[in-house]
Amino acid sequence: MPNFGLISLLARNDLRARYRGAVIGKLWLVVTPLVTLVLYSMVFSTIFKARWEFLGASVYMNYAIVLFPGLMMHQLMMELLQKGAMAYDAYSPITTKLNISVRDLILGAVLASLIPFWITIVLWYVIACVLFGASMQGLAMVLAVTLAFSAFCTALTLLSTVFGALLKDWVQLLAMIGMGLLFISPILYPVDHLPERFQKFIYLNPLSHFVDFIRHGAFQPDVPISMLSLLPIVLMTVVALGVSMWLERVLTRFTND
Repeated sequence: MPNFGLISLLARNDLRARYRGAVIGKLWLVVTPLVTLVLYSMVFSTIFKARWEFLGASVYMNYAIVLFPGLMMHQLMMELLQKGAMAYDAYSPITTKLNISVRDLILGAVLASLIPFWITIVLWYVIACVLFGASMQGLAMVLAVTLAFSAFCTALTLLSTVFGALLKDWVQLLAMIGMGLLFISPILYPVDHLPERFQKFIYLNPLSHFVDFIRHGAFQPDVPISMLSLLPIVLMTVVALGVSMWLERVLTRFTND
């Protein structure tokens, strides 16, 4: 079983080290997403004059509000995949000297990335509520999708750990995978901008499902949604967690032997 006390301590130490010596310290956890969102709004409203006509976002500045959660989710996924890819090389010297499992070290690093992501999503949702209104259904959906996505990314980190230990080219492959996950998804554009025959293929990218549902919770909370449509998210999360934990356990036994 994971040592949750150790995981929490590792995450706190990681965040403390990240902001040690900074003038405003951990306030950067709030300042960074706010500044990023303001910059996105300025760029897309004054330079690109981009519009996002669906989800009620029809003015220029609202493009950034719609764009923002998808970019943050993609950033988190790629950050954790990179952490997982380098985990065994980074943590093996520690685990040989201390009675600490690699999994606990990885989960500590994951939690240190999830905390800023959660703060970012909270700030984004508050701003979305101010612009578009709030509802309990929308809040529940945003929370559920955020937690499911966090669990899914945790599973991907463990899978990336296994791939990184077995395939040294995995780190380099992640750069190309990251570009594919970004552009073959509804992060930068609505799905209906694609030709109809290609629209279904975009949902082979697991990120597409999470992005769609978190936007639905923020911008269309009163539009009914069937439980069946949530099935892909639930299945992806459960299967990824089960497979990743099993493979990581197998790899740990193999390396110990």
